[in-house]
Amino acid sequence: MAPKDWQGKKFLIMGLGLNSGGLGVALWLQKHGHDFRITDLKTTEQLKPSLTRLRVKKNQLVLGRHRAMDFKWADIVIANPIVRPDNKFLKIARQRGAAIYNDASFFLRNCPAEVIGITGTKGKSTTAFFIYQLLRKKYCTFLGGNIGISPFEFLDKLRSTDKVVLELSSWQCEGLAMIKQSPAVGVLTNLGKDHLNTYKSVHDYHGAKLLLFKYQSARGRAVLNKDDEVIKKKAPKIASPIKWYGLRGKSGAVRGKTIFYRDKKIADTDDLRFKGQHNQRNLMAALTVADIYNLSQVTIKKELPGLTTPPGRFELIRLKAGVRYINDTTATAPVATMEALKTITTPLILIAGGADKKLEFQEMAHLIAQKTEAVVLLKGEGSVRIKNLLKKEGYDKFTFADSMPQAVRQAYALAEAGSTVLLSPGTSSFGMFINEFDRGAQFTRAVKSL
Repeated sequence: MAPKDWQGKKFLIMGLGLNSGGLGVALWLQKHGHDFRITDLKTTEQLKPSLTRLRVKKNQLVLGRHRAMDFKWADIVIANPIVRPDNKFLKIARQRGAAIYNDASFFLRNCPAEVIGITGTKGKSTTAFFIYQLLRKKYCTFLGGNIGISPFEFLDKLRSTDKVVLELSSWQCEGLAMIKQSPAVGVLTNLGKDHLNTYKSVHDYHGAKLLLFKYQSARGRAVLNKDDEVIKKKAPKIASPIKWYGLRGKSGAVRGKTIFYRDKKIADTDDLRFKGQHNQRNLMAALTVADIYNLSQVTIKKELPGLTTPPGRFELIRLKAGVRYINDTTATAPVATMEALKTITTPLILIAGGADKKLEFQEMAHLIAQKTEAVVLLKGEGSVRIKNLLKKEGYDKFTFADSMPQAVRQAYALAEAGSTVLLSPGTSSFGMFINEFDRGAQFTRAVKSL
């Protein structure tokens, strides 16, 4: 239940959105009978998928704009994580004495269970999913956060003995500073470059990620990737006890094709349902968390062959006429796309590109030129930059598509038996799609309709 001191408070949700965050909060507030309003720059039509799940009165909705009067009205504002702290409307709310949260900090403020938080530039969804699948064999475990599941869907079910695995974006990590509270266990997968259209510098972006550990208690644990050079440089800033992981970690290790947990062989890499060294490293993070929570070798050995990656993370959709179609839509940064490219050894047709987040594409373009037979670029400023870099590489086997069905048809025409069609954009989804999950869903539908 909501804290007693919140009874009678007025809540304002700034950004209902389409990816379960604001909607999850709204449904929970509605369930508990709280007085709330929603304000969003999107229109009724744009928000239709969320609004159909939420029955609210007209005076509870302010769409297509924000109004100062709503921020003066509110006692508590729950802002979309992407809203910057210096937003002029949040300043109005603060001046009136309102408390400011985002969905992650608002959840943690209410959560009675122990939380394992996972962040990083790439690999956080898969790592969170691995940890969830392992811990649920010993504990009552829930999965939510930036992975597309609102934790408010299960908040009322939680007990103090339960475990919550929460994927956190850099923006959601910023919310931890609002409540001066961090997850009991924090996992940092890696630190690359991303969201430079939002952050002033890479330093600021990395600083947001490190907030995952800043407010941990004396019993907190920081689980860090020792194979990441940037993390090793940042580690002295983390006060919590550190457990390092990597392909040669203490809790988990990969030696040749053999996987070890606590120095005992538990599986061969050929036994796993997922491929790629990057996923093996994600698994080592999960094994380190499993070790913290005292999962037995017997349990790990039994569960490992059944572990799966979440949808949209290097997900095999279909094999048609000898061609594999893989959905890697959550590769929203060049580093993630490069990991996918390195994993595939067959002739490759890549579907990539989209909106521009001010990231560097040069290394990705170089690898594309080396690894692919052809590239289909989706509309967006990021695609234009990728095209120009490919031309500098002397690579001209690219086409453009105005929609996902068109992109899939073009890839289908280019592919031959024994090849792979890979959706791994390396860019943001905004513009052509609602979000990266919509992008992946459109790819899946188009592939299944071939």
